[in-house]
Order: sequence, then C-alpha cells, then structure tokens
Amino acid sequence: MRVSLRTLALLALCVGTVFADNDSQYANRTFLMPRPTNVDKAMEWTTWHAHFFKKHQEKHGINSHFQVTGFWQASTNDEDLGTYFGIGNGKNSFVVGDPTVDGVEINSFRLIHNADGGGGLSDPFPGTITFKPERESFGFRLDYIQDINAPIKNLFFKASMPIVHVETDMEISVADSVKQIILDDPNNTEYTIADFFAGNINVSQNPMDNTNQQESLKFAKINGDRSKTGIADLDLALGYKYFHSATSHAFISVFVTVPTGSKVRGTYLFEPIVGNGHHVALGASVYAGAQVWSGEQGKLRVDGCLNYSYLFEGTEQRTIGVKNITTGNTELLGFYNMGARIGQVDKPFFPLANVLTRDLRVQPNSQIDALLNLSFQSKRFIVEVGYNLYWKDQESIWVKNTDDLIGQVGIVSPTAVSNVAITAASFVGGAAFTADNLDINAAKTPSQITHKLSAGLAFKYKINNSYPSSLGIGGSYEFAPKNSSVEQYAVWGKAGFSF
Repeated sequence: MRVSLRTLALLALCVGTVFADNDSQYANRTFLMPRPTNVDKAMEWTTWHAHFFKKHQEKHGINSHFQVTGFWQASTNDEDLGTYFGIGNGKNSFVVGDPTVDGVEINSFRLIHNADGGGGLSDPFPGTITFKPERESFGFRLDYIQDINAPIKNLFFKASMPIVHVETDMEISVADSVKQIILDDPNNTEYTIADFFAGNINVSQNPMDNTNQQESLKFAKINGDRSKTGIADLDLALGYKYFHSATSHAFISVFVTVPTGSKVRGTYLFEPIVGNGHHVALGASVYAGAQVWSGEQGKLRVDGCLNYSYLFEGTEQRTIGVKNITTGNTELLGFYNMGARIGQVDKPFFPLANVLTRDLRVQPNSQIDALLNLSFQSKRFIVEVGYNLYWKDQESIWVKNTDDLIGQVGIVSPTAVSNVAITAASFVGGAAFTADNLDINAAKTPSQITHKLSAGLAFKYKINNSYPSSLGIGGSYEFAPKNSSVEQYAVWGKAGFSF
C-alpha cells in the first residue's frame, strides 16, 4: 500500500507539471468560479465501482445500480484566496487611509467621499484590511445507472444529481479602524471603512449642504457569510460497454449537463454558487479497469476514468475592474472607487461596482475530471486509494453592453462635490472611461488545476442473498498549486444498491 501511495503522489506531480503554468498567483480579481460539486469522480466512484464494473451473472438479472452519498467539504487555503481578491502586493491584507501617510496602499477618500466643499478633504477612514475567504458545502448526491441493452446490447443510461448547500464568507477583518462622521451627513452617523464594504453607507441629500451625497455599495459587497441551496446541475449520459469480463472492462459514454444550479448575480464578492454558473455542457467519458492480482488474501484492481466536458456560453452578472486612465495599469480596488456621470448635479456619487456589475457573456470552455483508483478486496471488505486530477481552461468573457459607461462615467475626484455639475475635469485623470480603461480580466476565472488524493473503505453484502449492496466511507484532500482554485478536504458516507 505504501508503494501505491508513493506511485499516486508521483503521478500527481508529473501531471501537474504538464498542466501548470508559471503564473500561479493572481490578484485584483472580482470573481472566482470554484470546482462544481457534481464534477468529482473521486467522491462518485470510490467503493461504488464494485457495483457497476462487476460482471454480474445474467441469471441474477442485475441491471440497475443506485447510490446515495452524503458529504461535507471545506476550503483550507484562505490566505491564498485572500491574495486572489487582494490588491497584488503579495499578501492577503492591505492598508487603507490617507494617501499622504507612509504605508497606506489604498486612498480611502476614493472609497468614502468626504470633501469639505472648499477644495479640501475632511477626515479619512483608515484601517488594515485582511481577507481570509472560506467556502463550505454539504449535501448528498444521487447516482443511478440502468442497463438498457436496446436497441443495441450493452447500452446503459446514467444520471447524477447532487443536492448541495453552499456557504461562503470573505472573512474580512479590519484592524486600526476609526469611526468617522461624513461631513454634512444629516444623520451624523459614525462609520468605519468596514461599513463601506458591507454596503451600509448611504448619505441622503441634505437640504442645507449636499456636498457628499453617496449611494451605498450594491454589488461586490463583503458582508458576512452567504449561502445557497439547490440542485447542482443534472448529468445525463448514454454509454456503451465495449468490453466487460469478470476481471476487466472498457466502457465509453457521452453526456449532457443540464444547468439546474444558481445564477451568478455579483451581489457579493465571493458569492455562493450552486453548480457551474448555469452553463450547458457536453462531454464524453472513458472507463477502464482490470484485476492485476489475485490470491488467497484477496484481489487487487486498478480502475480509471477520464471525463472531458465542454461548457457553452451563458450570461452571468459579474463585476468588471478598472484600469488607470493614464498609465493603463490596474486600478487597485478601482471598482470600489466613487464614480459619477458627466452632467449630474445634486445626485449621489456611487461606488463604481454599482455600474460595473453587469451582464457578461461567459464561456467556461474545456474541463477534465480524471481518476486513477487502486482497490483491494478481501472477502466482503474493500479498501482503496485514488488520485483525481481536475483541470479547467481559463474562461472567455465579453461585456454585453458598455454604451452607458464609455465617455460618461469616471472615478470622481475626492475633492469634487455632489452639488456642482460633474465635468470631465471632475474625474481622476481628467477624463471619463474609454474602452481601454475597463479591466475585463478582473471578472475572469483563470485556468484551474487541482490534485486530489482520496481513500475509501466499504463493506459488501447481499440483500435476500440476491441484491448486491454496500456501505462505505471515504475522504479526500484536494491540493491547489494556484490560488485560482479552492484547496479543500472532504468526507463522505455512501450506500450502494444493485438490483
């Protein structure tokens, strides 16, 4: 068994070298699409392959296989994910405050408008902000296989449906924050920089002096944990048993993924997503395995599965980023800067995320889920270990419409006031956005690759001496060499039944 684990680890390293790229740390991102729950061959096939891949005698009439798997999984790479959503300083933290103070990385006057109306600024909103995003999911998946043998012998139908509860939390913490009053706020409410990210700052018009009118943040918010529950897509497959004997097999299948999960709304920065973001997918699978040793102690098998799918274009609502109007470099947290429209007067300024969060055409492209499994069966017990490779191509995205942004909206200068008509001179850089100032890549999930090691234990038995059944437990740990993927562990229990 020690040799087997060493072999699987070596395989993981070799495959990772082939698929990995040099840019393993991303930053200034507004969106991350995690690995969908239904794309997990390790969880699906661990210990259950003994039902489907076993050559049942025809006299027993075993043509159907059903499995239910209850699971729980949680992320572990919170600092890496914090860097992904961070400002690109190599850390998952950054300092906000007065830009004239040493060590301040983000100008808080661009996030919370606090002008004194005389061409100067009032108090800044300081703080050291740390992101440690977490993701948890639990639920159960249902898998069903039916031999149909018509109109061609050896055909089978397969369906999979996970029902999932997903929770995400940016786990924002703010050190050294100070409560401040926004100048001329009629309510004299005290705020901190954390209130801005939570969407709590809303300064209404003051009849006496409305220099700092500003809307609350409506999209890309960071406000505690969020959750969603639903069916994480439905996979339907038609397969053919090309070869099937008592000791080996080779099957193929084609499948379609019917999107039943949640849609991406962009309301929160690390929003919970059930499924793959609502994309149709087509794919094909190859299953193969063989018994490699048999003796008095038991028998040893090697089984593998390669699952390829292509996800088609769909519409998602995501937040695009901003580039500096003069240098073309990424504007750090630019989508949180206060913005305005040319010509507006006596209207609130708005966090740019409120207008930069819009419908995008998203094409996830290709995806691979592969499993290599080693199992040892002794009498009624099965012990196994496996290696699971997950790879997903980087997304292709396009903004559907920017007519209301180009030449009209810009980052409003911290010294501008909301009761004076906005002109191009009121914007940072002296101009409204051009198409080149919109950072579409900020909303794109980069290429992902993970390596998962899994293990399982099952007990086999027969109901009424006729129907093969099993109870099993399992677990896995998924390694993520790049911070564009969620590193996580999972545990599960499952019951299988053939009839």
